[in-house]
Amino acid sequence: MDLLNTSRKSPRGKLHTSLSTLTAYALFRLASILKKRTLSDEKLDQIQIKANVLAAFAKKQAEAVAEAVEEAAEAVGEKARQVKEEL
Repeated sequence: MDLLNTSRKSPRGKLHTSLSTLTAYALFRLASILKKRTLSDEKLDQIQIKANVLAAFAKKQAEAVAEAVEEAAEAVGEKARQVKEEL
């Protein structure tokens, strides 16, 4: 189950999922380059900096998704209470 694709109809949901997939792939590639250590120390430092920036972006993105999930859960709970009161 893809937790990031919260709405199949929403272009924003699809874009968010695409960005998440690309971010994960980029982090994987950067990690594999760093693990091989076949480049110069200067290049490895540059790649490490890029990986750190991308990881920070991914963390912020994950926090935004978690917040959206919490808001949706609250909205569903409120709607459930309203329906229960109507019955």
